[in-house]
Amino acid sequence: MGVKKILIIILAVILLLLNFSLTGCEKQTDAEPVNNNNGLLPEETFKNPAEPEQDTDENITDIPVETEDNADPADSADDNLDSGSKCGDGFVFVYNGISVYMGDYIENILTDMGTPTDYYESESCTSDGMMKTYCYGGLEIASYAKTESDEYRIFMVTLMDDINSTAEGLYIGQTAGDMIKIYGTEYEEIFGCYKYVRNGAGLSFDVDGDIITCITYNLINV
Repeated sequence: MGVKKILIIILAVILLLLNFSLTGCEKQTDAEPVNNNNGLLPEETFKNPAEPEQDTDENITDIPVETEDNADPADSADDNLDSGSKCGDGFVFVYNGISVYMGDYIENILTDMGTPTDYYESESCTSDGMMKTYCYGGLEIASYAKTESDEYRIFMVTLMDDINSTAEGLYIGQTAGDMIKIYGTEYEEIFGCYKYVRNGAGLSFDVDGDIITCITYNLINV
């Protein structure tokens, strides 16, 4: 065999091998990628799927708004006579253990007070009804009614001697200094009359010089 034929055969073999090699590369390219993660799943598979966004409106706690229906009723002073209330938190006169409240119905105490030493009626200057006054020695309790059909309520208690004293222990004949020691300086003074006010009830002291001459309880809003 000549040299020329040998070269042709060698060239043909080289071409055949080259064609075979290119065909193998194309097949390898179409194949699935080699898993280089030592048999583990790709990194993306470890990621948790995205959680759905929560509706923030559902997590907001509604703040209750106070309305007229759920609001606590406001406290009010016990000085409204139309409601039949008495000034329980105001100044109270005590007679033989009987508490006499301004604005209270007079019938609530008459039986316990006993028979009055004197009694009289007069025209009321504060209402359409009459004024009824019950006297017990040096003590007078005045009551009134807004109309003739209304029940009578206590609106004034007057101490005129030293037999009776206030619930706090002050009596006629003591001094203005004694008054201030007991009741303080929160008073209104007009022409020698010192007046204290507490929750719809007033307590007044008439002072002559330095001596207390009269003590009066009264209802502020008649």
